[in-house]
Amino acid sequence: MHPAPGDLLDRFRHFEYTGDRRCVPCTLLNLYVAAISGLAVALARGELFGAAVFVSLGLVVYFRGYLVPGFPSLTTIPVAAFGWCRQLFGENEAPNSESRC
Repeated sequence: MHPAPGDLLDRFRHFEYTGDRRCVPCTLLNLYVAAISGLAVALARGELFGAAVFVSLGLVVYFRGYLVPGFPSLTTIPVAAFGWCRQLFGENEAPNSESRC
């Protein structure tokens, strides 16, 4: 018997970085990287390819919560540098081992 499509997607999804545990600033930064990548491909190969890259990378961010492997562990480093961004999104607490990012 074949697995349901939802089961296949759940295998790809990282639940610790999606849903209620999704870090909004991290997601926005990853979508920015996806947009820049899509724009670069669009300029080099055409709008259709650029759109396909952006949609593909956007789906990766949606299902996994991040685009760059290891990104969630990197976000704990620049706490002081991005404190204003965390305050903007209402995340005033200092990140710890239970942080969403």
